[in-house]
Amino acid sequence: YHQEDTYIYFPQDEGVHNTEPSEWWYLIGHVTGANTGNYYSFMLSYFHYPYAGFDGFRIFNMANETDNVFSQQTLPVYYTLLAEDSLNILCDPAGAPPETWIVQANPDGTMKPFQYYVSASQQNGSVNITLDTYKRPLIVGDSGYFYLGGLGSYTYYYSQTGINISGTITFEGKTEPVQGIGWVDRQYGAFDPSMAESYEWFSIQLDNGTDVNTWNIFTDENQIPDSIVYRLSSFYFDENSDTTTKNFELTRLKFAWTEDSSACYAQQWHYVWNDVDLMITTLDPNRIVELPFQFYEGATGISGTVGDTEVSGVGYAELLHSYENPDLSFLNPDTVEVWKGKGETLSWQVLNPDDGNPLYYSLDYSTDEGTTWQEMIGGINDTSFYWDFSHLEDGTICLFRLTGSSVDGTLSDTIVSDPVTLHIISGINDLVNEKSAVVYPNPSRGIFYFNRKNVRKIILMDIYGNTIIKNNVQPNVTGGMNFIDLSGHQPGIYLLKLSNDKFDKTYKLILQNH
Repeated sequence: YHQEDTYIYFPQDEGVHNTEPSEWWYLIGHVTGANTGNYYSFMLSYFHYPYAGFDGFRIFNMANETDNVFSQQTLPVYYTLLAEDSLNILCDPAGAPPETWIVQANPDGTMKPFQYYVSASQQNGSVNITLDTYKRPLIVGDSGYFYLGGLGSYTYYYSQTGINISGTITFEGKTEPVQGIGWVDRQYGAFDPSMAESYEWFSIQLDNGTDVNTWNIFTDENQIPDSIVYRLSSFYFDENSDTTTKNFELTRLKFAWTEDSSACYAQQWHYVWNDVDLMITTLDPNRIVELPFQFYEGATGISGTVGDTEVSGVGYAELLHSYENPDLSFLNPDTVEVWKGKGETLSWQVLNPDDGNPLYYSLDYSTDEGTTWQEMIGGINDTSFYWDFSHLEDGTICLFRLTGSSVDGTLSDTIVSDPVTLHIISGINDLVNEKSAVVYPNPSRGIFYFNRKNVRKIILMDIYGNTIIKNNVQPNVTGGMNFIDLSGHQPGIYLLKLSNDKFDKTYKLILQNH
């Protein structure tokens, strides 16, 4: 079997590629026990990655999702058979019985395409199952060959997204027949999860027949560039239709720390692409795999809509990206001890920003050295806020408290500023009306001129105090005119603050219809 314009050929590319640095065969299953009705999930992966005298290693996760019981085992393996022309794996995990993943055969000895038998065991259970593939392979990335992340790692990649599973499962000493669905992932190439940039990967199997293989890869700076090497979704729609895109949105809604608080992983995502709108939620936050590195691997539940049709489904999440509590720092106030005027823009930065965790901020102030706090604003995602303090008495000393947190509050940081003395300036000098000769014309349809003699800082804000422009400028001691062009902004009232070390003035600008 071969799909035109792809790099993948069957059955030979189901076998081992000895010239590639790393390779793995990955099977996940969602099955139901015939006797108990229990829902079981499992993940079984064989890695061809020679090290320490072994041929690779095997990961076997099992979970009784109904009773919320999880068991995980990772062992080094020797491969007694790793066929090059088909999927035929016989291996001996260290200290465990032999295991098998082989293609089924007809009575005459010929292979049954995409039909397999799997037998594997771990300390708390085992599977003896047949895999009956009923959908054509999904060639990931359209061609099956592409680069992942910014480190130049390439991969060959395909998925088998429609598999009927039948057989028996043993878990915690109880054996019963099971039936359900499965998913196979195959990768080989230079991509090494232990050395590459971190990522979040998902399998999605919907009850309308649509399947999705999707991931985000994070740079070392926790960014997700807008490039298909960092963000990719491959869709299977039917036997004649599939597509690959990077133009999807994946928003994290919940996070959870591991039981030992060593790592924090996302646990719920909102996925949107075109008319596909899905909620992906892990079934348990503690499905942790321990290798020389740690990651999350567990089943997910899926609900949402495709067009006007409600859908549900199952999936798996493999999460190598762990999140940190934000590290916040004030920009203003910083070393400033006195604020003059009737208001000031507070600003701050995140020292460890993460594209996967957009933060929400709240600000409070205290006039009694932190004994009590008054709310200034909450639930904003901008990193600045204009505060009008004209209601306070001249000479008031304030502390400011900033809290930044994830959307669910799991990840957070709170910092308190150094004290700032407020020097309240009232009257017309600090808010000049449209007749002022310093800023003109005012009102204007776009261009505002101002005299910039001795001006060191320019801040332009909207009427709500949100910063639009903030620039430090070199002073012109002889005067001279400068201008701000607002022709690309909505008509309304804006505030222009001009300042240096000794003064600051705020001017009300009226932007008329263009």
